[in-house]
Amino acid sequence: YPAMLVESGVYPPYPTLAEPEEAAAFVRDRVAEGSDYLKIIIEDGQAYGQNLPCLRPEVVAALTRAAHEHGLLAVAHVSTRAATVTALEAGVDVLAHVFTDVPGDAEIAAAIAESGTAVVPTLVQFEGRDGGGLAEDPRIRPYLHPASLPGLAADRDQGRLENALATTRLIHRHGGTLLAGTDTPNPGTTAGASVHRELELLVRAGLSPLAALAAATSEPARVFGLAGRGRIAPGQQADLLLVDGDPTSDITATRSVRAVWRRGERFDRDAYRAGLS
Repeated sequence: YPAMLVESGVYPPYPTLAEPEEAAAFVRDRVAEGSDYLKIIIEDGQAYGQNLPCLRPEVVAALTRAAHEHGLLAVAHVSTRAATVTALEAGVDVLAHVFTDVPGDAEIAAAIAESGTAVVPTLVQFEGRDGGGLAEDPRIRPYLHPASLPGLAADRDQGRLENALATTRLIHRHGGTLLAGTDTPNPGTTAGASVHRELELLVRAGLSPLAALAAATSEPARVFGLAGRGRIAPGQQADLLLVDGDPTSDITATRSVRAVWRRGERFDRDAYRAGLS
């Protein structure tokens, strides 16, 4: 999977490893490069009808131990139930994506919740072609960069959204931690705007609108140790979004943005919009 992405030009060449005894030096080098956390790709391609070489469980465990020894979070990319079990047994801190090869079940959902491992379901990327109609929404379209439109219109015909929703729903019911993310630039997504759709899909999976908002704000700040972020309170960094309506009762109100502040400075949305034309 990583090699495929390098060969396709999606990612530049990067260092790899294959044995548990290589993990300590591998992670030490990533720390020296300034990495804030370690992402481990556990991908055999089975969820996509492929058969790819994959890190063995003992390598995943060694990488996770080494990351923790350096004070780094270990984040695991997974797409199957088996890979999720491998990640949980290794003690990773965050799962990137929910598995979609099979529907979720209570056993794995309970294991995720009991482990304290946070999950970024990235439901929107399983939906495919702009399922939320972002490109046609008058609240969103004027602020979309023209270069983002082909990506939103693209589709890889995954047909895995229902499995992803079912798994997310069970994790939430068992008290697991869910975080909002989109896995942009997968087909059907675009940076920024697709978060609105992700929040809507989290609500569809059973989260309250308030819980979905927390998944995009306070919960990521807590999980990733971002001090002073994610909450509206004295002394916190003033990253603020003002919207028309009440997103705590109607999550789609997040699309009706009136103003944005970053680090206490109001962002000039009119100038940004004018620069797109």
